[in-house]
This record gives sequence, structure tokens and C-alpha cells, in this order.
Amino acid sequence: MGLLIWGFMFFVGCYHHPIPTYYAKRMSQKDKLIWRFRVINAYHGGLAFIGGVIWYITQLDTSCTRKNNTYELMMLANTSSYLVMDGIFMWTEGFLDGGNLMHHVFGIMGYYAIAYFQHDYTHMALHMVPAEFSNVPMHMREILKRMGMRYTWSYYINDFAYYLTYFMCRGFWIPSVYYFIFTCKSSNPVTLVIYPLHVIMSWYFCSFIPAMAQQRIDEINKINQAQIEIPWIEPANSKKLESIGVTPFEIYYT
Repeated sequence: MGLLIWGFMFFVGCYHHPIPTYYAKRMSQKDKLIWRFRVINAYHGGLAFIGGVIWYITQLDTSCTRKNNTYELMMLANTSSYLVMDGIFMWTEGFLDGGNLMHHVFGIMGYYAIAYFQHDYTHMALHMVPAEFSNVPMHMREILKRMGMRYTWSYYINDFAYYLTYFMCRGFWIPSVYYFIFTCKSSNPVTLVIYPLHVIMSWYFCSFIPAMAQQRIDEINKINQAQIEIPWIEPANSKKLESIGVTPFEIYYT
């Protein structure tokens, strides 16, 4: 059922999800595809985050060798199905790069191993909140950018929220979960191997965060020094920005 739902979301939603007319008029076909794709991803991020928060509030349990309950199996089915269909859609559209392929393979193997062994979803539930907390602002970066809002306060505030949440959640919170995995005698071998690889991958991207944040600060300072107003919704004049040396910059693409 999860595969059918997320298959519909990606292969129908990514081509037909409504876009506000005001922004759609100035978006290219590629912009529209990426916007819809990111919105679908943000739906999963929001749903998984809420599901994780509910688990933390009602079922938080770090005990080892506990059989997965019905609610945890629903969480597992949701995210594992999402990862499968997300990966397939990215592949069909030609933007499944090496980093995303690795991330999806790690996630799919980890979730399906837990489904197979039928215990210790606790570790993935502990992981869910920090993982998805940083994912929503990550997707919002592209959503706002494709709407033409790259040089607005809305974009900058979301950008700094992404840097902060990604660095704290994936640099510290998520790695701490491995303590419970490593000290649990019943942890399955797939999780024992895959999870630290996922952590290393997250640390790799975390290493770029300080430079990216500093670049945004320098960019804002340069715009302010040129006395160009940064609006909240409508972007600053791109020609004026180019004249003072402000151009799109990313160390890596989210």
C-alpha cells in the first residue's frame, strides 16, 4: 500500500500538483518539475516528523530486543516505501546522482532489514525526528528558489534554519543514536554496518555548512552595502545584484 501511495505521489503529483499561478507564470518546465518534486518530499518530511514526535511522546523506549509494534510498522512502511519510489522517480528523471543513490540504498537496506528481523525499530524511531527536522528546510530551499525567491529574506531565513538544523541534527543528534544500536546485542548486522556509514556521509556534508553559512552572510552584507533592499517575497533585482558581484553559489546541491 505504501508503494502505491508514494508511487502516485511521485508519478502523478510531480507532474500535476497545483502551483500558485502567480509563480507558475515565471517558472520553466524544469522549475515546475523540481518544485513539485520538492513539495512531495516535504510532505513526507512533515508527515514522518510528526509521526516521530508522536512516537517520542507516547512510546519513547530505548530498551533492546523489543518487537516492532503496529505503529512502528506503519512508520517503517511509510518511509521505506517513500525511499523506494523517490529513488525510482529520480532515476527515471535523470537526477539520481551518486550521493543520492548511496543515501537511498543505505536507507532502504536499513529499513527493510528491520522489517525482516521484526525487532529494534526503536533505533530508527529515535533517528526519525532529527532526520526529518532538517529535511523540511532543506527542501524549502529549492521550493523557494524555483519560485524566484532566491534573494529574499524568506529564502535567507530558511537557509540559515537549514544550516542550523542540519548541523545539530545530523552532526550530533543522529550519531548519538548509534550508541543504542552498538550496545544492543540483538541489533541486526545490516543496521550495525549501514548506520555508521550514514553518519559518516552526514558528517561529510556537515563539513561544508560553516563555509556555506559564511558565504550567505557575506552575500547579505554585500547587498546591504550596495544599499539594495532585500524584500520578503519579491526577489531583489537580479541585474543590480550581478553588477555588484552577487551570483548563485552552492558548494553542494541539496
